[in-house]
Amino acid sequence: MATGSAALTVLGTTIVAALAVGAAVGVHSLVGDPDDGPGTDIAMSDDFCTLMDEMMTFADEKSDAVTIASVQLYGINGEPASLDDIHAWGETILELAVGAESYMRHAAEVVSDPIIAQAFETSADDIEIELERPARAAIDAVAADTYQDGMSWEDMSAEDQAILAEADSAEEAISAYVLSECGIDLSGGSSTSGVEASVKTDVSTLGKEIATAFVYWSEGDPLPEVSLSDGEYGVATSSVIDGGTSVSTIHFSSESSDPAIVEQAIVSSVDWCVSVTDNAAASPTTYSYSAQLGLMEGTCAALAGG
Repeated sequence: MATGSAALTVLGTTIVAALAVGAAVGVHSLVGDPDDGPGTDIAMSDDFCTLMDEMMTFADEKSDAVTIASVQLYGINGEPASLDDIHAWGETILELAVGAESYMRHAAEVVSDPIIAQAFETSADDIEIELERPARAAIDAVAADTYQDGMSWEDMSAEDQAILAEADSAEEAISAYVLSECGIDLSGGSSTSGVEASVKTDVSTLGKEIATAFVYWSEGDPLPEVSLSDGEYGVATSSVIDGGTSVSTIHFSSESSDPAIVEQAIVSSVDWCVSVTDNAAASPTTYSYSAQLGLMEGTCAALAGG
């Protein structure tokens, strides 16, 4: 499964929720013109730093709708979503994706650094592949039970594979440049310490992987589990097949110097939360990521009002 961390990080946690579900859509069955759709007529500043603020405001404004549509798409306890939910998710994500791509394209036009301009173009291409195409597939779906058929790397063209392979370095270049030039942390929308930004990245990536795990989860399967060892996170997914249990684990390296999982509360596909911190910080800050609220400062208990 491909994951575009450039698109994910540059527009913060709004796109985390969208990508987590969109990753389950078959990219080979997509139709439509990616240049058409909502968001293409957004008024945008020609001042680069103002544009970055506008882009983050746009993502924040779409956050609640994306979360609601994504939760509805999951269904309850592995039950398939209705066709109406699939169509609604597609329309919500298309509005986010086309608008996000428009911001990226305009940023490429107004930024003075040609290397960063190309990075923005790569991120825009990444959003088109990983968000716009799944959204259009959802809108065009004709049956709920055949909609989610898996995103396969082999189904992508060599050009698309190259774009996704370049996404990580594009994200790093953009994030560093915007933080340096504008004092804006694109993973959260405001200036923050490097330690805090790393914790946000860690927990956001965990959240995306947990959500993706639930896309393939069925009632009766063990719930996903999060682990941390030697600076590497793991999200384990188990399936019960012919009376036996098959376990598959996705691993990724922590961005934090001394990461720690504060808690994981994984109850169902629509009721889960994980929180992490970085013990290397003088005053460690905990961030959580949940199915319902996305990225938030504090523990899972704090989110629940406990």
